[in-house]
Amino acid sequence: MESNVVGGVAITVDITQRKKAEAKLKETFDNLENLVKKRTNEVEEAYISLKKNKEDLSEAQRIAHLGNWNWDIVTNGLLLSDEVYCIFGRTPQ
Repeated sequence: MESNVVGGVAITVDITQRKKAEAKLKETFDNLENLVKKRTNEVEEAYISLKKNKEDLSEAQRIAHLGNWNWDIVTNGLLLSDEVYCIFGRTPQ
């Protein structure tokens, strides 16, 4: 049996706008990723600096045999420096 093609259908879709949107989305994502990396580095640097300052303060307190404390009046929590414990002959927890 022989068949003949009687008709056909062709559909075309212009995806130019979709490709532009995808490119813009990728650019935005890459930019955001770079900003996150930059901010992460800044936070890490700040943490290292803060840790160094804390170590320097602890050393200065040890040398001077001075301590400090903070009382949170809301929670009734007390935060003592290591040297305060030493001043009272206790071991820091």
